[in-house]
Amino acid sequence: MKRKSLILLIVAAILVLIQFIRPNYPKSETSEGKDIITVLHAPDNISNIVKSACYDCHSSQYEIPWYGKIAPTSWFVANHVNEGLEEFNMSAWTKYDRKGMDHKLEEAAEMMDEGEMPLKSYTIMHKEARLSKEQRKLLAGWFNSKRREISGNVTPAVSGQEEAHEHEHEHGHEHDHD
Repeated sequence: MKRKSLILLIVAAILVLIQFIRPNYPKSETSEGKDIITVLHAPDNISNIVKSACYDCHSSQYEIPWYGKIAPTSWFVANHVNEGLEEFNMSAWTKYDRKGMDHKLEEAAEMMDEGEMPLKSYTIMHKEARLSKEQRKLLAGWFNSKRREISGNVTPAVSGQEEAHEHEHEHGHEHDHD
């Protein structure tokens, strides 16, 4: 009994002490006129999806949830935010040149098409970030349309089925699909 009490006391002391080891969250700031939603004139439906599914990790306008303030989970959350911002900061959209914008939009569309974002570890605690297939398709389509606007002649990647269908039309091979 005394041994269990001592172990619990040590664990509790460690949990209290690690609270003083604060994670390195980037500075949260507004980015008036520089974020992707403003610069690319996202319609409300796109803006709402991007804000709920992407902004906590890919913008400097993130919100830290309660568990992101308690060690050791705070370290994990801070790491995700830092990595997300390093990979794609939607709040600093204007820092990218045309080629960079095209690349970021291409990656974002691909992540939506492949269901890689938002991360499963994020959507577990953030139900509002769980995207339906329709929402993913809508976002991917918007990202691709913005690629065309920015790059002019850049053709977004199409799925294999769409590519095959386009190939059939180009070569005049219509197949009956029963």
